[in-house]
Amino acid sequence: ATRVAAGCRNGSVWLYDVRSKERRLPTLQHRQAVCGLHPLSDGRSLIAASVGGDLQRWDLRSPGRPLLRFPGHVNTHHFAGVAADEEERMVWAGGSDE
Repeated sequence: ATRVAAGCRNGSVWLYDVRSKERRLPTLQHRQAVCGLHPLSDGRSLIAASVGGDLQRWDLRSPGRPLLRFPGHVNTHHFAGVAADEEERMVWAGGSDE
């Protein structure tokens, strides 16, 4: 892989190309701090979660808005991980719902 994704407290996800230390790829933006990232096997997309409850699939080639939003995810203060099964048919995310 030649890209690294870093989720930030300000809600942004910075994409770095490791072949060039200077160059940043376009960012993804959540409303609140990013608490989890999971790259998908296609190498072109990732799942990102925020403490504001956003759980979204992003296309790294056109990061202006998410490809898919997962409704119903509740998270107000936890920094928990995001994962997907091997076939990427199911996504797990920690949260603060009861």
